[in-house]
Amino acid sequence: MKPVYEFMNFVLTDISYSRNNNDIPLTTEIKANVTNKNKNIFTLTSFVIITFSKDETSSLAFKSSYMINDLSWAGDIGEEGLTAVLFSAVYPFIREKIYNLTSDSRTPIMLPVIDLKNSNIKLGVKFERRTNV
Repeated sequence: MKPVYEFMNFVLTDISYSRNNNDIPLTTEIKANVTNKNKNIFTLTSFVIITFSKDETSSLAFKSSYMINDLSWAGDIGEEGLTAVLFSAVYPFIREKIYNLTSDSRTPIMLPVIDLKNSNIKLGVKFERRTNV
């Protein structure tokens, strides 16, 4: 028996990255949306927007593809649920890619390890750095 979906691939499609000195991100916002459905192949587009302390903003866009083996399952959980489940499959790869891209002489950016399956990733998730702890 096949799984309800299969993760096929992911690719970084666009990047605008600028970071002065060793700035630590103030906020990181993540959004994702199913952007293409072709029979049982679904494409998820994900965006990561990183804001640094000097109002510098960097953005990264990713596309990932999935084969949906059980379209009735996809219909039952709805588009919001499907987006969250598919994003949870690609999130570790996005985390790794951002870490590797920002790993230079400065401290690399590490997104948190977090389960986003129950979030509305279409609306977005925002991580903020605490300044007074």
